Amino acid sequence: MSIMRRKSLLRACHGSMAVEFALIGSVFLMVILGIVQGGMLLWAKATIEESASRAARCTAIASSNCTDPAAYVNILLNGWGVSGIVPSVSVSVASDTTCNNTVGHFSLVTVKSTGPVLSNILPVFSNVVLSSSSCYPSGT
Repeated sequence: MSIMRRKSLLRACHGSMAVEFALIGSVFLMVILGIVQGGMLLWAKATIEESASRAARCTAIASSNCTDPAAYVNILLNGWGVSGIVPSVSVSVASDTTCNNTVGHFSLVTVKSTGPVLSNILPVFSNVVLSSSSCYPSGT
């Protein structure tokens, strides 16, 4: 190979844009997917908190909808479309005499994810456990 041919190859820029895009584009895509999955994680956390709050109220007033609080929470989560993000939850219900340093009669509901959360896009969030507790005055 001649010296002129080598110099022209060193100055050639024909594929540089594709190489730059491959380097920057992959990092950019991972950042975008991380932001999307972080938003989905926050949405799942908010729905678990809301379902715990609604289940605590429902058990405290002894509603006919809450004969099975775990089923009630699962109905709420399925209705909000979280069942694909949080595959399964455990629900515990307790009658307590204190809630956040307030003395009285309370219905305490704790909802906790029991499976991998959001492991479908980025595996970095697969070990996250979402949990929420809520109490509501029961009056008895």
